[in-house]
Amino acid sequence: MADKKVSGLPVSTGVTSDDLFMIVNNPSGVPTSQKITVADLFDGVPSATAFDGTVAARANVAVSGNIMNISANATFTGDMRVTPSTPATSNTITESVGVGKIWFDDNYLYVATNATTIKRVVLDEF
Repeated sequence: MADKKVSGLPVSTGVTSDDLFMIVNNPSGVPTSQKITVADLFDGVPSATAFDGTVAARANVAVSGNIMNISANATFTGDMRVTPSTPATSNTITESVGVGKIWFDDNYLYVATNATTIKRVVLDEF
């Protein structure tokens, strides 16, 4: 196998977390060949990574953090679930809120319409 070119290797039709990539560490200095698992490679992607173009997430995807911004056109298919919560205060004059923030609880749907206003609507069963 030492004499094979990468282009001559068979094509993989599925990648699992324990599969290995070969990497060259420090290619512009003293290069060394090393290995990394798929899981370790993706665990090392910075959380503030920006992707241009189309990003597709399939199967079960969990997004966590304080804020998730989606701009432009977004399409969600299937169930989109939001964890219930209630605004910390109804006195937004003294506490600025993010415009467009949405909360809900058993009785109301709350929407921040500007930095100092939260409006709510009653939720009825149907």
